[in-house]
Amino acid sequence: MTALCLAVLVAMVLSYASLVSSGDAGPRKSDFVPYYGAASLVFAGHGGQLYNFSVVGSAERAAVRPFHIPHGVMPYLYPPFFAVALAPLAGLPLPVAFLLWFVLNCAVLAGTLLALRRVIRIDRHSSALYWAAAISFFPVLLGLAQGQVSILLLGVITGTYRWLQQSRNGLAGALLSLLIIKPAYLVPILLVLVLHGRWRTIVGCAAGAAALMLSGVPFTGWSAIRGFAGTLRQAGSWTTQIGGFEPKWNDSMAGWAQLALPVGVSGAVTAAAVAGTLIALAVFTLRAHDWSLAYAAAVIAGLLISPHVLAHDLVLLLLPACLALRALPLEVRLVGALAFLYVSVPAGLVVVAFLPIQATVVAMIVFALYLARHPARRSTPPGTQPMSMTTPLEEIAC
Repeated sequence: MTALCLAVLVAMVLSYASLVSSGDAGPRKSDFVPYYGAASLVFAGHGGQLYNFSVVGSAERAAVRPFHIPHGVMPYLYPPFFAVALAPLAGLPLPVAFLLWFVLNCAVLAGTLLALRRVIRIDRHSSALYWAAAISFFPVLLGLAQGQVSILLLGVITGTYRWLQQSRNGLAGALLSLLIIKPAYLVPILLVLVLHGRWRTIVGCAAGAAALMLSGVPFTGWSAIRGFAGTLRQAGSWTTQIGGFEPKWNDSMAGWAQLALPVGVSGAVTAAAVAGTLIALAVFTLRAHDWSLAYAAAVIAGLLISPHVLAHDLVLLLLPACLALRALPLEVRLVGALAFLYVSVPAGLVVVAFLPIQATVVAMIVFALYLARHPARRSTPPGTQPMSMTTPLEEIAC
């Protein structure tokens, strides 16, 4: 299994290198461009124009010359403080800024995987398989190659979980507040925290979110906060108007509904699905024997209810996968379910070209149902042997 994961990793790296050498990929054709364009506006003293598509498009076109931006603009969809935080990178050429962002993402990924390794307490014999499997997960490489923020968000939800484990509730809430970068991911986690009575964490999150939003005001003005809210409302209805928002690329319930149903029906179905998902999460949270599984389910729910989820966003599934390995009996069925998640991401990109089916959405729902149907095992008592991933994975390989 380790050799298979490494072979997949090498194949994906070589494929990306080929795309870069042919000019079909690289910093100027990555999702880092809107981050850099917004940071450039703040750096130049025009932070109040972060959500003016015309101004943002001009900044992006200047950054990527001689290439062209599809549809004229890649909208900036994140809070003002994020552009302010990245403003120092705007003083550097785009390729250099992208490289520094790449290094930061790699550092966050390494730290996150180290933390998750401690969570599932695998033994030394299984460590190579763990690292190979994690790094060869397609969304991980896609997030790195595209310069996306998804790996940073994985670090946020993992760090929050670890601090909750250690009863550092206020600090966990402050860290969790960074999820307002993508608010839909925050809602289910807050629901779980409320139902578990983690009020210090909730207060810490609220205080952190307020501080983050206010921190950008001196550089962007109050109007940028209104612009952020307005842009999110608009983005919920985008399909083919903006590049990358087509339903076939949207790995959420909204994308599946838009792909399979008429426009007038898909919105109502999506709203009902979102409500049903949150109700199901609440019921599961109240019944779950292990709060870790409720937290894992909340991360999956955040992806399902988000208006827009691309393949790189699915890197967040690494946390639910590791929590399932920690909390549930380690058996072939569980490892098979996780393997199904791995395969569904790249396979879904092919399936959707022929059928109106979002394979990744199906996989996430199946995985969430698995969590709900299987009671958690008791926590490993102090002094016992760490659990090993070797046996079930060897059985899968056979």
